[in-house]
Amino acid sequence: MTKGRWSVGIILVLAASLLFSPLDGRPAGAGDGDAFPAFWQGFRAAALEGDNDKLAPMIAVPFIVEDTTDAQTRLDEVAAVLELMPALLEQDVGLSAEPESMRHYIERQGETTDAMLEPGGERARIGQFLFERTGDRWMFVGAYLEQ
Repeated sequence: MTKGRWSVGIILVLAASLLFSPLDGRPAGAGDGDAFPAFWQGFRAAALEGDNDKLAPMIAVPFIVEDTTDAQTRLDEVAAVLELMPALLEQDVGLSAEPESMRHYIERQGETTDAMLEPGGERARIGQFLFERTGDRWMFVGAYLEQ
């Protein structure tokens, strides 16, 4: 093979690899499947530490709180959600006969599982908390609160 053909072949291979691989360092075809686990680690740490400065940018407004009567309350300020966080964390997670607080449940959920993601992968539910991908990031969008 002549030198010119090798050069053209190499250029075509390089062009194809650039075309089909993202520039963010992830392998070609890698989706955002790892985005929720990373978000969860940050949210979990901030919630358990009670770090409102770290939690605030992870909360979407309007934030929807649903109660035992299926009534929904809309919170339009992050500060209102942060005020509610202690009650959200201390309520029973409701997944077993023995009471367990959301705080303790979150402590036990060090890693995410596929079961946490709803079909389509755009929403996740962990205990009484609902998370949703909005644009290119995950946010805490709602919670169930026993009243």
